[in-house]
Formats: sequence, structure tokens, C-alpha cells
Amino acid sequence: MVYFARNPLGYKNLLTWSQADRIYIRTIELTKTLHPIKDSRLIDQMVSSARSGKRNIEEGFKRATTAEYIKFLGFAIASLAELRGDYEECERLRQFPPTDCTELLTLLRGEDVMLGRQIMSLERKMDADGTRPAGEKWQAVRRRENDYNKFITDSIRASGCVRLPNGQVVKKEDVKPGEEKG
Repeated sequence: MVYFARNPLGYKNLLTWSQADRIYIRTIELTKTLHPIKDSRLIDQMVSSARSGKRNIEEGFKRATTAEYIKFLGFAIASLAELRGDYEECERLRQFPPTDCTELLTLLRGEDVMLGRQIMSLERKMDADGTRPAGEKWQAVRRRENDYNKFITDSIRASGCVRLPNGQVVKKEDVKPGEEKG
């Protein structure tokens, strides 16, 4: 394999890194409003998760192979998912003003989408280069399909609807007696 030198600070040009940096800075600002002793564990966890999301993007960018880069972007997604869970809990417990939680949750959801698209772009690059094993390619297709189906199912449920065995989507209250829910 030939290694092509790239800009060592090129990750700073990535939208995913810029947004992760913004999330990290806002998390530090917001956690400063919490009680430093009573909430010390929460503060530490939130700041660490935000930092890890940003740093994994940087570390992945520096890796020698695209497959390693993808793996580190996956680590970033996982760290930011943990942070999103903390913000959802803080929102539920009203530890931050609602507008701040809404802002951060929106940023985190957007970051999740952008990182997913970045991974898909890198996978397409590997496919074009012929560097991704066929089995791994098939697994990625199945994973995306399962993620899509879960998203659809969750969206249907969140909107107060159900999917019938025939595939039709109806409001829960419109389900007729004898019709089984899907």
C-alpha cells in the first residue's frame, strides 16, 4: 500500500469535526452551570463523551487505512450517542434550560446523520477502490436496511400509528376489532 501524505490538520476542514467541536464547547459551557460537587460525575461523563466524539474524528482521520478511519468514526458516533442520552436525561430532569437541551439534542442528531453519511461515503470509496471485502460490503447493506426499518417503525410508533399485517399504517384508534397489529 502506498501512503499519501495528507494535510495533518485536514480534519479541521470536516463539517463533522466542526460540529463535534461546537458540541464539545457548548457542553463545557452548559456543565459549568451544574453543581460542581453534586453533579461532578455527570459533568465528567458529559465532557468526556463530547471530547471523545471530537477526538475520535481526529484520530480516525490520521489512520493509514480507510477501514480504520471508519472504525474511529463509529467510536465517535457511540460517544456522542452516550452524550445524547445524558442530554435527554437532563432535559427530563430539567437540569438545563429547555432551549439549551433542544439546541444540543438537535446538534447531536445532526452530527449523527453527518457521521453516518461520512461513513457511507468512505465505504463507497472503498468499494470504488476495490479495498472492501465482499462480506463486509454485504453486512453494511444489511445494517443500513435494518437501521432504516427501525427508523420507520420508530417513526410510525412515535406518530401514534401502527402497521397492520398487510403493511397499511393507521392510527391506533382506527384499528378495527379483530385486526392484528403488526
